[in-house]
Amino acid sequence: MGCQTPLYNLIRPENTVVELCEAPLGVADHLTLAETADLLLLDGVPRFGPGSPDIRRRFVTLIDALYDARVEVFVRADAEPAALCAEADTARDFTPTASRLEEMRSTRWPKASLQ
Repeated sequence: MGCQTPLYNLIRPENTVVELCEAPLGVADHLTLAETADLLLLDGVPRFGPGSPDIRRRFVTLIDALYDARVEVFVRADAEPAALCAEADTARDFTPTASRLEEMRSTRWPKASLQ
């Protein structure tokens, strides 16, 4: 039979924001993915607008989980990290995520955590 949960199908190197952030996945799912993955390609990261608060919130949770687990992440996005959330009232809340994305794309990531 096998597991039929959405997360079971998403534990693979390449995923899209649609699969990971529009799906009904929660913090526990993102933590499990982060604990399972050593490398992740995250494709299709959009600019988050006022019509996507749930997707933006799930994306932030996902990035937090991947960052804390020191997962190597390659992101294909529509903009630079600081410009992914340009709405004035939500951009401030997105700043830590943008900062983490910048750090995660440095040549020292994730090796810096091992020193």
